Amino acid sequence: MRLKFYEENDDYLIDRYTITEEQLRYTMSPKASIELVNQDKDRHAVLVLDVDKLVTFLYCMKMRALSHIPLMNSRF
Repeated sequence: MRLKFYEENDDYLIDRYTITEEQLRYTMSPKASIELVNQDKDRHAVLVLDVDKLVTFLYCMKMRALSHIPLMNSRF
């Protein structure tokens, strides 16, 4: 398994990825996530690959993008 940041030439991996309707109740599709990433420079898509197969995905946000959330501004 390996992680890699999404690049436009990875679209074929996204196209081959399947997600069930039940899973879509709890998460966004990778295509929808990529659209958000393309609109916001503080978001970064990360692909999780097993050899050359996309097995899951996520996106990370820079902390300043979360500053509007009160808990993120708390000091522990």
